[in-house]
Amino acid sequence: MFSIGRGFERLFFFMIFAFMVIHIIACLWIFFASFFNDDFKDTWMESKDINQLGEQDLYLISIYWAVTTISTVGYGDISANNRSERIFCLIVMIIGVTMFTTAASTITQLMSSIDEQENKFQEKI
Repeated sequence: MFSIGRGFERLFFFMIFAFMVIHIIACLWIFFASFFNDDFKDTWMESKDINQLGEQDLYLISIYWAVTTISTVGYGDISANNRSERIFCLIVMIIGVTMFTTAASTITQLMSSIDEQENKFQEKI
């Protein structure tokens, strides 16, 4: 029914993939803090008394951390406090750089294909 270009389709599926990766990383961020220590001692949750918040707020903070880390912004207000969290952060940063460059490449290809189609249309006119 709708005719969308291949570039928009790639961008749409990349966005869905990105949201899934962010969700998984946010859940793993909570997991690493709670798996090794039941009382959240020396974790990112203890550093700002985040462990006192409810599950929804905890998930929202984890999503916030995952997005800032993956998007390479990294404000630094929530950071790793132990070895396992630091290792996980390194892995997430590498994933973030890869996703960021993939997104930039996809958007560049999409824009160039739109320009190419516009040029072909102008030539026909």
